[in-house]
Amino acid sequence: MGVFEAAINGQRLGDELLAPGWTSYNHRLYDVSSLLLPGEKNVISVEVAEGWYAGRLGFKGGKRFRYVDELGLFAQLEVQDAAGKVSWELISDDAWSCTTTEIITSEIYDGEVHDMSHIPLDPLGTRILPKPSAQLVAPDIPPVRVTETLSCKRVFRTQSGKTILDFCQNLVGKLFITRLSTVKDKYITFRHAEVMENGELGTRPLRDAKCCDTIIGSGQVLLGWSPKFTFHGFRYVEVDGWSGHGPSPSDVQALVLHTDMERRGFFECSNPYANKLHNNIVWSMRGNFLSRFSLLE
Repeated sequence: MGVFEAAINGQRLGDELLAPGWTSYNHRLYDVSSLLLPGEKNVISVEVAEGWYAGRLGFKGGKRFRYVDELGLFAQLEVQDAAGKVSWELISDDAWSCTTTEIITSEIYDGEVHDMSHIPLDPLGTRILPKPSAQLVAPDIPPVRVTETLSCKRVFRTQSGKTILDFCQNLVGKLFITRLSTVKDKYITFRHAEVMENGELGTRPLRDAKCCDTIIGSGQVLLGWSPKFTFHGFRYVEVDGWSGHGPSPSDVQALVLHTDMERRGFFECSNPYANKLHNNIVWSMRGNFLSRFSLLE
């Protein structure tokens, strides 16, 4: 209950993001036979965050925990024989343990906070939650995936001295930091927006959504980082706290996210304005089909 990313023996299951998406209850099925170690101890781990299930949603401040007031997990590992009959199964129960990760908070509207110095708690006990009344069903739409990676086209400073990344394309997705040198306990923030207003990052259309991802440094170099359980609509990103002379275009990329639907048609004509209009429509549809269809205002 929430959004999750699962792994066996440290190897991630699948390539989908923000699973199970915008849904009351859903289940995912993975073939994990190649990840299991025969005769050895195998570890199943699942990272769970609020997502649409428990994160803040709605206007005028929104509301958290619209369904229930707790995150939860139901997991089942089945071993089948050659005939396809289940010969052994493992089901999550109160014998499982839990702990914390470097992700301090993660919200769809507000972004993610990643603490590089976080020390996980000792394993804690778990308890069994009431069984949901809804029926678990297999998904009937493609999952959310990274479908494209965009390079940062330019980095510039505003009149107030703020550092801005420009990807020259309005998109829905998240940042990917290729390399970042950090200072112990120093905050590096990334505020996302679709437009510039009066020469500064235009956050007015965001209402009270923060759309800000934060890294709390450890003094080590951070390689290949991207927030796990959030996404943003943006073209521009305001960066604060980056050490040295600030980021260069090669330090950052944008990962484009949407439901991985098969494209069924293409259009091109002799009029460049019509082609650009069609291209804008395609990008708008990609950005508004992320697990669910979002209405344009």
